[in-house]
Amino acid sequence: MPTKNNDIFDDENEVQSNWVKFSEVGDMVHGTLISVRSVKSNLPGKEGEMQTIYELKADGGSFHAIDENKQIIKPPIEIQEEEYWNVGGNFALDQQLRNTKVGTKIGIKFTGEKPPKTKGFNPTKIKKVYIQKDTKTNQPLMDQEWLDIQETINNVEEMMT
Repeated sequence: MPTKNNDIFDDENEVQSNWVKFSEVGDMVHGTLISVRSVKSNLPGKEGEMQTIYELKADGGSFHAIDENKQIIKPPIEIQEEEYWNVGGNFALDQQLRNTKVGTKIGIKFTGEKPPKTKGFNPTKIKKVYIQKDTKTNQPLMDQEWLDIQETINNVEEMMT
């Protein structure tokens, strides 16, 4: 019989969700934008609608999970450098990130809430996008190491076809 550490199906080995959940003002993630994709939503009331997903190779951040009663769980989940995290888009976030290139160093922070327009609905979460600037050129800072790796991967794939 395998020991606890060798049992692949032990609860300690379960892969956790890699979605940043903006539950408390101040929750944030920052790192390299490595992909932007559209998927069909599974959210109640939005099934089948297209949603934009932003994937980041994290430099850091933290956010709070919520329990089944929608209460914030403390302490926050700490995002470690080199981890990969997804952020679900919405109209405002999509507008802010529309012209941001893959490879750019960005941050997304939950800064506040706006009361709902319709009584009984949840407030709108205000998330702001920040773009890190190169101190010499004041242009968006690109993750050159990540871009170089992607170029190498693309070159190898081309050689194999």
